[in-house]
Amino acid sequence: MRRMLIVLLVASLLLTMGAPVAWAQEEAGPGLTPDSPFYFLKVWIEKIQLAFTFAPEKKVELLSKLAEKRVAEARKMVEKGKPELAERCLERYEKHLGKAQEMAEKTKEEKAEEVYEKVAEATSKHVEVLERVLEKVPEQAKGAIEHAIEVSQHGHERALEALQKKGIRVREKHELKQEVKQEEEQEQGQEQEQEQEQEQGQEQVQKRIGEQSQERMGESRR
Repeated sequence: MRRMLIVLLVASLLLTMGAPVAWAQEEAGPGLTPDSPFYFLKVWIEKIQLAFTFAPEKKVELLSKLAEKRVAEARKMVEKGKPELAERCLERYEKHLGKAQEMAEKTKEEKAEEVYEKVAEATSKHVEVLERVLEKVPEQAKGAIEHAIEVSQHGHERALEALQKKGIRVREKHELKQEVKQEEEQEQGQEQEQEQEQEQGQEQVQKRIGEQSQERMGESRR
């Protein structure tokens, strides 16, 4: 078990160091969640990714992607009935977002517009998702969700102020709502496909077991 764990760690390290930018650009989904015994690997890889991302604009992009993953994890934990773990995800979300805003201010002038536009769009999407999560959580967990929404809204407003000074338009709220809805439908479709594949696999196994039983019965009769 220890040997396998070491292999996984080394492999993760090599993959991480080899493609930091590509990893940051992949579609954000929950992936490993805090209730997984291997979640620490995910956290460890993310820390290394941040350590090996040096340009402020690239670090903002990565931190925004990590923040999006924390929101996805929080939503998943709420769906599983684990609000305590959802709150932990949101605490890390706020740290990622705060750091992203800090790095955005250090971005070079020629990159600033692009960076602030990404932050504005990302935080608007986060608010949309968190508002949906808020409708599903028990009362004791609503405080953490509401605070995360406030942090997102504040980050969005700061980014908008920076963009307005430059005369840049970001996508309207209804456009982002539609995008969030499409992403959720896509995730649900993928989950349904996985469930169907599992059911088909189980049916094939049962069918094979039945065939083997019939073969054995036929042999015993002979």
